Amino acid sequence: TAASITEDGVDESRTITVQFISRTAKGIPWQFEPMINEVKVHPGEMKLVKFYAKNESVSNIVGQAVPSVSPGRAAVYFQKIECFCFTNQLIEANSSIRLPLQVTLSAKAPSDVNHLSLSYRIYEIESG
Repeated sequence: TAASITEDGVDESRTITVQFISRTAKGIPWQFEPMINEVKVHPGEMKLVKFYAKNESVSNIVGQAVPSVSPGRAAVYFQKIECFCFTNQLIEANSSIRLPLQVTLSAKAPSDVNHLSLSYRIYEIESG
């Protein structure tokens, strides 16, 4: 992971656990998982993590990841700076890729938020 400072500054008095969850939609023949299951982050700090995706089929497949943040009230404070979910992902047959995700949680996040989950479900957009 990599860290840097956001405009609001880093609140080192707080540590929040961000858990990463991944799922594939029914029928998509991919392995899809975070390369690290969770990170500890101070509000205002940026983190870079990666997900792993492997197309286990004999055809090229384009997938699209759809994110969800829980608890929902923390979602407005959680920002994806760089995310594989911003674009479709082409994975060639029997190939794998690493997908970058750079996130930050605003220093203005409620003080009682100490854990959040970022979940992705990946769907098949096109194959062949």
